[in-house]
Amino acid sequence: DKTIKHFGYFNTKLLKLNPEDTVDIIGFDTDACVLATAFNIFDSGCSFRIFKDLCWSSGGKVMHITGLAIMERNFGDAVTVSKEA
Repeated sequence: DKTIKHFGYFNTKLLKLNPEDTVDIIGFDTDACVLATAFNIFDSGCSFRIFKDLCWSSGGKVMHITGLAIMERNFGDAVTVSKEA
């Protein structure tokens, strides 16, 4: 297992991710940075999980829920809750 801590948009081209890697996504601005990161990792072919209880949006609850709805529609079960919830 490798842990990568990253702030901001996650560019998979900067890392050597393998198709068998699983990336856990948490962060701020569910409707922007988290959403963009999820699509980028999806496009890379890696598995990923989005911990919706560890994300939020500066736009408030409505924007957070909107971002989650988009990701749930596109990524299904990849949108989940952390074990700590």
